[in-house]
Amino acid sequence: MSFKNIFRMVLLCALTLMSAGAKNQIVRVEVRVPKSMPRDPNVYFAFGTEKFNEADSLLSIKQSEDDKYTTFAKSYELTSENHRHAGIIYINRKAAKEADQVFILPIPRKPKPTDWTIWKHADYIETNAVSNFIFNYTPADRSTNIPASSFELRYRIE
Repeated sequence: MSFKNIFRMVLLCALTLMSAGAKNQIVRVEVRVPKSMPRDPNVYFAFGTEKFNEADSLLSIKQSEDDKYTTFAKSYELTSENHRHAGIIYINRKAAKEADQVFILPIPRKPKPTDWTIWKHADYIETNAVSNFIFNYTPADRSTNIPASSFELRYRIE
């Protein structure tokens, strides 16, 4: 092998390692609910993809308030291997009869920084939404009849 070919291979390996170590982008998600709604420690927010989900009690997430709403904010790392993203509000107790609220986040595989999206209500409600989303399962109880007093979500990519 000539020095020129060895140099090219070393350069290619170095560039590959640098791109593999490149920082993934961040999605910042905010969910809000009218201040009049009681705060339940069993209400959770999950950020999910087709491969994993990360869930936290809403009361453990950074909060802020204005005249009308309580807003909860958290950031998540995006990876290029995920095609589908969702935010899911659910009740974490066995006897919960409330449906989970699912917000589909249309994030491209190679996201670019964006400004905040508009606030939107859930795309649909259903039970067991976290596992349904991971497995891409559509249950019989899925509905687009979203209650008016439901959560709203917005996000931006940083």
